[in-house]
Amino acid sequence: MLALVATTPRIAALTAPPQVLSGTTVQAQYAAFGSGTLSYIVTAPDGRRLQGGSLPDHSGAIFITIPHSRMPGAYTLRMAMSNALGSVNDSRVINSLPAALSGAWVEGVSVAPAVAKPGQKIEVSYAAEGTSGYVRLIGTDGTIWGQRRFSRNGEASFIVPPFTTTNEMRVVVRVNEGKTSAQSMAGIVVATRSAGAFPIKLAADPSEAGVPALGENGTFVLVKQTVRSDEPIAVRVLAPRNDMRISLTDMQSHEIRGAAASLEPNGIVTLQAPSVSVPTRYTVIATFKDAFGQETVVEPVTVVPR
Repeated sequence: MLALVATTPRIAALTAPPQVLSGTTVQAQYAAFGSGTLSYIVTAPDGRRLQGGSLPDHSGAIFITIPHSRMPGAYTLRMAMSNALGSVNDSRVINSLPAALSGAWVEGVSVAPAVAKPGQKIEVSYAAEGTSGYVRLIGTDGTIWGQRRFSRNGEASFIVPPFTTTNEMRVVVRVNEGKTSAQSMAGIVVATRSAGAFPIKLAADPSEAGVPALGENGTFVLVKQTVRSDEPIAVRVLAPRNDMRISLTDMQSHEIRGAAASLEPNGIVTLQAPSVSVPTRYTVIATFKDAFGQETVVEPVTVVPR
């Protein structure tokens, strides 16, 4: 019995400063007990991964660099530990306040659509400051498939290359000003399988796991985008990834539910919806490892009263 207690995963402490200036590096302290894999992830206000990975020691410090920004935002530190006996997680929110910016900076890089077909046009948006720079569409092997001059209006467009197999790419924005430079990026997936190859029907019953579906993010799809209080939120995983975890967070990036995803294509993960008295918006987040490291994909879900 004592051996069982000693090996059960437990996060005993997790501390982080609740408020910091953007552009600073903060220190979070943690302590965990039991056996198993201990990992963490830091996500930006829009759900993008900032940093993360496994932790070799069960106690210590994590140094988190909060990007420069002209807008306030909430960054979330999540820690998880798991073994054969179960899993635990904990989270803290770090509120970032705007700081005076000088020199080059880039933030808010996004690509639409995030899953595109060969030959399709994609639109890039970003916020940046500098006197020169570029926006590039780059393959995982470093091949530059397109380049545009940095523009202060924060817009660029590219045509997806004519790949014959599914590929991952990234859009890199780099700007320079004087002796300073800044760079940020966003990833996209080039899906060669046409949407017509998938049935459009989404399963009304989560048990119908054999019915494939095509989600806009290409990674997972919500069986229902609106659910009632305390009902299951069914998430169908279309493209299983290494160490994939599905979680439900509120608009302040607090995790409410979480579960590991199956490695089976079209596997279903269910998260119980919280009880609400008014329609409330939440976010379903998938975190996983891919060619770019730890990645995050998000989809909104609305919970309504019974």
